[in-house]
Amino acid sequence: MMHRTSNAMVTDAILVDAKEAARRLAVSPRTLWQLTKDRLVPVVRIGKCVRYRVTDLEEWTCQQIAKGA
Repeated sequence: MMHRTSNAMVTDAILVDAKEAARRLAVSPRTLWQLTKDRLVPVVRIGKCVRYRVTDLEEWTCQQIAKGA
C-alpha cells in the first residue's frame, strides 16, 4: 500500500523487525520470541537479522482466530 506524505510516496514495509511484529500482534517481545523459537510464527532470516513478513503475521493471526485461540 502506498501513502502520500507531502510530495513523497511512502510504501508500507513488507518486512518488520521483532519490535514492530510484537506491536502488530499485540504481544510482548518475549512472547514473540517464544512463538518464533517454537516455529509457530514464520520468520525471514537475512544474515543475522530476523524479520517478519507482514502478510505472514496477518495470516497467522487469522489462523489463531479460526482455531478459537
